[in-house]
Amino acid sequence: MANRERGEMRLVTPGQTYVLRVTTNACCELEDRSGQSFEEHVARWNAKHRVSAFRWLVWASLQDHHGKDVKTPEDAGAIIDACDPKQLVDLMAAFIQLNLDSVKDLIKEGLLPAAKPGGRGGAGPPQAQAEPAGVVSTLTPVGSA
Repeated sequence: MANRERGEMRLVTPGQTYVLRVTTNACCELEDRSGQSFEEHVARWNAKHRVSAFRWLVWASLQDHHGKDVKTPEDAGAIIDACDPKQLVDLMAAFIQLNLDSVKDLIKEGLLPAAKPGGRGGAGPPQAQAEPAGVVSTLTPVGSA
């Protein structure tokens, strides 16, 4: 069952139901395999209606629950072909919007950094603090009761 609080949605095809979910690992794998970020694929699909970008998005969205069966973008393409195209496009648009809204909420609540103007992704990791000379650890031992 899909959990919308986790950004999940169901994709029902003739004969099978899938759960779509975008995860960090799937996004990293998508970047490694395709050379473009999830965000870039969303932009290519929205602006240019690129079928290859759409297939990558579906593939990445299936990895969390169905990665053992949907190993390649071509596997995702077979699932796409089994669906009603209009319904699948509408579902993916709602799915991506759900996940984008979740990210916006986390940014608003201060749990994620906002994207830098004109830059990709978040603000980046916090800068490491320089340790004073001779300090090896900032951890303080806690005594037992």
